[in-house]
Order: sequence, then C-alpha cells, then structure tokens
Amino acid sequence: MWRSHSASEVVRIFRNITIRVIQDDITAEKSDAIVNAANNHLMHGGGVAGAISDRGGPMVQKESTQWVREHGAVPTGQVAVTGPGRLHCKYIIHAVGPIYHNGRSHESELLEEAVMSSLEKAHELGLQSISIPAISSGIFGFPKPLCAKIMARCTKNFIESHPETTIKEIRLTNYDTPTVTLMEKEVVALYDGLAEEEKEEPKEESNEESKEESKEENKNEETPEESDPKGVRQSSEDVSAAEKDVTVAHDKMSNEAEKEPKGESTSSENAMEIELNKENDKESSQ
Repeated sequence: MWRSHSASEVVRIFRNITIRVIQDDITAEKSDAIVNAANNHLMHGGGVAGAISDRGGPMVQKESTQWVREHGAVPTGQVAVTGPGRLHCKYIIHAVGPIYHNGRSHESELLEEAVMSSLEKAHELGLQSISIPAISSGIFGFPKPLCAKIMARCTKNFIESHPETTIKEIRLTNYDTPTVTLMEKEVVALYDGLAEEEKEEPKEESNEESKEESKEENKNEETPEESDPKGVRQSSEDVSAAEKDVTVAHDKMSNEAEKEPKGESTSSENAMEIELNKENDKESSQ
C-alpha cells in the first residue's frame, strides 16, 4: 500500500503494521522507543549517540554507564535499555552495530542482528512504536546501500515472525538525504513486490478451483457402466448362471425321458383304451 505524505516520508502498511521512512532528527521523534546507534561500552561521544545523549541530558549517559557496570559491555548485535532522559520517548534502546571491515567479519549478519534485537526488545516491552536510525552507516563505515537493504528486510522479517506483536509502527529515521533516499528505495521495492505477489495468489487459487470443478463435472457425467462397472459385471454373471441352470434342467429332462421303459408307456395306453371301451359298453346297454 503506497502513500506519500511529504517529499521526505514514505509509508507502507504490511499486515496492519505501518512502516515509515522519515527524514528527520531522531532526537525529535515521539515514538515509544528511540534506537541509539551505540558502541559496546555505551560511551555516547559522537554521531547519533552523541546527539541523543546531548538532547536527552546527563541522565542518558549516567544510566548507560550504570548498565555497563552491572552487565558488562554490550556485545555487537545486542542491545541495552535505559530511560529517555529529557527525550519524548519512553525508552532508549542502545543497539550496538558492527564496525565495517570490508565484509570480512560477518558485518551484515551482525547489523541484521542489531536491528532485529531492537525490534524484539520493543515488542518485549509491550511498545507500539519505534524509531530506528541507519545503524553503523555513519562513523562505523557500513555501506549505506547495504545498510538500507538490511534495515528494510529486517522490518519484514520481524513482522512475519511476530504476528502477535504489540508494535504498530516502525519508523526508519535518518537526517541525511542520501541515506533516506536509499531506505525509501528499499522499502518501496520490498513491500511493493510483496503486494504484487499477493495479487497473483488469488489467481492461482481460482485456477485450482476451476480444475476441481471440472473434475467434479466429468465425474457426474460418467455413464452407468463407467460409474459402476462392478454392478455391470455382476449382472452379466447372474444372466450367465441362469442360462446355465436352464440348460442343465433341459438336459436332465431329456435324459430321464430316454431312460423311461417303452413297455410302461404301452401298458398305460392299453389300460386307458380298455377303460374307454367299458364306458362305451355301459352306455350301449342302457
């Protein structure tokens, strides 16, 4: 779904979750959580981290230092959570992205892990919105085009793997125009491609339904012989059996007739003739 609210904002909606690409100062965001592109020791000196720490006030660095003291350094790809200081969010999620070394140290996997960990932490906290900068694309030297692609893909992967998530809006927020343009391009390409795939699915289902209907019609149009060949075979067998019985009976009668003595037949005829003569004599005498 495509809507452009301004020259610096692109919006897509995927499974009822809004994905926005925004050109803005992330410290001005009013999402439930703001993601900070941090280092392992949460020392917020420059870049996005420095801006968040300055805008949020000394409490941000104080809580970050306390977190490291209690839990140790944050592993690359993982996150830590502190309060917002003076920012307008509820939490700051400090995500540690990789320093780029020409792809020799699994940097892409680590960046994906950092983005996914940020989204999962927001879900774990029951938050509804989150703003994420282009992690590692600044002083850590991660290539901006690849960073934009990974961030867009992570939003999709998270939504698909968390169908019951509390998150309703994911805001990819960066200040510099080249990075924002790249993120817009990747989000548009990814989600518009998914929309086209979803349009094709009903057509495929319709074709399958048509095939099933044709099969059902052909089945209903079958002749009795095709639909019940067993019954036809049974009827033929019954007729053959009946004909056989008749033939056997006829042969039996013929054999019995041949076996009967001729004398017995003649005696019977003579007896009948005598009886008739007696009857005739009686009538004559009367």
